Amino acid sequence: MLLVINAILVTSQMMAIFFCAFFVVYLVARALLPVERGLSKFVWDHTGAMKAVKTTGSFKIFSQRHP
Repeated sequence: MLLVINAILVTSQMMAIFFCAFFVVYLVARALLPVERGLSKFVWDHTGAMKAVKTTGSFKIFSQRHP
């Protein structure tokens, strides 16, 4: 009987440690969420300027110039 109680206590302690570690990782992720949003906005703002390259002509005009 003592072995069963010991196994139950050890198992519950291992599960509690697992959930505490998961909770700590969750809290760290929540704390870093504003930093991630700021970096994401920074990257999108700076890569958006590169996408705004004006293209002239079309494929049809290009194929007529380069047979």
